[in-house]
Amino acid sequence: MVIQGQNEGIIKNIRSKKHHGIPPLKTGGNPMYFMESYPPFRMQTQTHHGSQHLPLQGSGPVTLRRIQENLARHAPRTLADSSELAHAAVAMILRAVDATGEPEILIIRRAEHPQDPWSGHLGFPGGRVEPQDRSPEHTAQRETREELGVALDSCAKLLGRLSELRARARSRHIPLSIYPFVYELIEPVVLQLNGEVVETHWVPLHFFLDPANREPMPHPHDPERIVSSYPVGNRTIWGLSLAMLDELLFEVSTGG
Repeated sequence: MVIQGQNEGIIKNIRSKKHHGIPPLKTGGNPMYFMESYPPFRMQTQTHHGSQHLPLQGSGPVTLRRIQENLARHAPRTLADSSELAHAAVAMILRAVDATGEPEILIIRRAEHPQDPWSGHLGFPGGRVEPQDRSPEHTAQRETREELGVALDSCAKLLGRLSELRARARSRHIPLSIYPFVYELIEPVVLQLNGEVVETHWVPLHFFLDPANREPMPHPHDPERIVSSYPVGNRTIWGLSLAMLDELLFEVSTGG
């Protein structure tokens, strides 16, 4: 069942965020500057209780066509020690909000689990490459199907891959790398959450392109270390997931 309405607490939380003078993040040696403001947009949030539409403020006239063109020119990096690592893959899923083609990106919240180093974190559907997987891209598709009931091979098209990232858990590198794949939905889907995912958010890229929405937070496992984050619902996206998102935003905003 889908429930539509407004959650004033989440709206207030996001609108109250202020820019704290965070220096421009550098990705691949290039600074990211997001300086313009644009009209309001809407964020859709789904939990096991239903979904809500939240009116917010954001920035950035970005279209899926522009993203596809920019990613076609993008040269993702590969880690020098990739062959020595285990691998995982995630799917960064985009969809058009309306006829304008302005995109939203799917953010998930993982279930709480004592053995999961990313327990309860916001991120993207995905998981480890298994022996039966033909490639990391196949892993991203398989995990999305298992976690969300979405068959990317039939309802989406691949726009490109982002750089391979070395995984970190609780502030420490682990022998695992992650390949992020960017997809565009080409038909509507109904998300069917399994036990590994407890919440999803469709967030317009405008929100992440607005520097006023980016703020510092103490690292959960090293409080004296300050990291960047964005509020999504009543949680934050940060760390590895934000690193992936930042690379996508950089390519979208600069054209590679």
